[in-house]
Amino acid sequence: MLVRDGIRELSAGDPELLPGHTPEGLRYLRTACAWASGDTALRMPGGESGAEALGRYDAVVAEAAASGARTVAMIGHGAAIRVWTAARAADVAFAAARPLENTGVIVLEGTRPTAGRPCPGRAPW
Repeated sequence: MLVRDGIRELSAGDPELLPGHTPEGLRYLRTACAWASGDTALRMPGGESGAEALGRYDAVVAEAAASGARTVAMIGHGAAIRVWTAARAADVAFAAARPLENTGVIVLEGTRPTAGRPCPGRAPW
């Protein structure tokens, strides 16, 4: 087993641990949804930007893809998994229609894009 910091939970910054129904909690949710939709320049107040969050997650996925392993299991935190999956492997509407419960599982199958050929409509991993 390898532990990788890059798939840790999203850094909520100032809204950390605040309920989702508060103004600050709603800002966190709106920001995470914006990242999944491609607006990665936004930054959580006191936290990371979407580019930083997706970039660190991308690096771990790229490492796993380059490892030569036929199957990889990655265990992470809900918001980070939801945002990365919507942004990179599906789309926001698809992900929103299929909520991920705590202790849930997302299975992604496919191959890593070849050098110079990013996934269609998505940033390269």
